[in-house]
Amino acid sequence: VHTSADSCLALAADGAVYAWGNAEYGQTLLGVKAPKTYPPVLGNLGPAIAEVGVAIKAVASGGPFALMLGENGRVYSVGYGVLGVPAGPDDVPHAVERLTPTPIEFPSVRGRVPLIKRVECSVDHAVAVDDEGCLWTWGRGAWGKLGLGDLDNVDVPTLVRLPGRVVQVACGGNHTVAVVDC
Repeated sequence: VHTSADSCLALAADGAVYAWGNAEYGQTLLGVKAPKTYPPVLGNLGPAIAEVGVAIKAVASGGPFALMLGENGRVYSVGYGVLGVPAGPDDVPHAVERLTPTPIEFPSVRGRVPLIKRVECSVDHAVAVDDEGCLWTWGRGAWGKLGLGDLDNVDVPTLVRLPGRVVQVACGGNHTVAVVDC
């Protein structure tokens, strides 16, 4: 179960995702916007996940958006906000409502696209840890919570330079905490 604001996600043992709470941005996987979802409903994982037969192994609810981690190491986002979808040709970030899960593209590092093992989020930022223990952050950069050395907002996952492998991470409203194995 995960929540960080006014919507919640739960991952069942069979990989089904259940959602409830505020649904005004489509973050509860209904495929439509609604004032709220209660009681919990089985989420519609949409074509980006269902067509390739990916099982979901983790979920994170950021309030106006939600993240799902597939067993394939890919991250999917639904709702509004820090979707990790890059700007288009007009350089306008695509932080818009997505009613079905959309894959988030992580940049290649040393010729390899990272395989994500963990996702966490808060209301306006998200983090992921890859199979090498590297931390990726994106979203609103206020208070330096992205760990990138500035206060800038970042639309796509960005690698955070740390002195060791991340073994634990959590997001708060105005901060991110990571434990590293130095």
